[in-house]
Amino acid sequence: MNASDKFKFIWWGTAGCGSRSTSMGFSELGVDDLYNYVENLVNGEYGSFTHTHGFPEGKEDWPVVCNVRNPYSLIVSGYLDILKEYKERGEDLDYKDYLVDYYFQDGHMERHDPFFLNAWKDFHREPDYIIHMETMGDDLKKLPFFKDENKVNQVITAFFNHNNFKNESPFDEYEGEFQRFKRFYTQEIADLVYYNMEPYFTKFGYSKDSWK
Repeated sequence: MNASDKFKFIWWGTAGCGSRSTSMGFSELGVDDLYNYVENLVNGEYGSFTHTHGFPEGKEDWPVVCNVRNPYSLIVSGYLDILKEYKERGEDLDYKDYLVDYYFQDGHMERHDPFFLNAWKDFHREPDYIIHMETMGDDLKKLPFFKDENKVNQVITAFFNHNNFKNESPFDEYEGEFQRFKRFYTQEIADLVYYNMEPYFTKFGYSKDSWK
């Protein structure tokens, strides 16, 4: 969990959902005190933010901002990172096998990361503001903490309209600024993902057919 005393909000920088770009944008908007309560450090030169969700003690009533991403795309991103490791060992890893043998195994599904909705059930509270990776600029504009419209637009241009983290895996491919995740899907594989993650699609407004 991360929080800013200066702006009085909590940020859940979910892994793989544009959190690094969001962090850079927040910093540019004056959030220079974003505190990582897991590692007890300020986000910046000597450490980074945490992906962990939660509430710092005494700040449980503060508004929460959370990053999310289309599950079809999110899973592919993680798969490509692991595929790199397999290839370096001279091995291969089929996407469907990754889903069946690892990603949707019971032990993995029970974890709070990346299945963070499991944690929300314990919190008995959900975020106040959602930043979808696909519409980060529009969602940033909805946050009430930043009043300088020109500065917000500058951040969107510098950090959100351009993907500054392309090609981190040699197996990445892009359409514009977004990863070409649809190449890994058939109806069968998409149904597998949707069956296991339907609450995420519903809660965050992603279509069942958004893999097409």
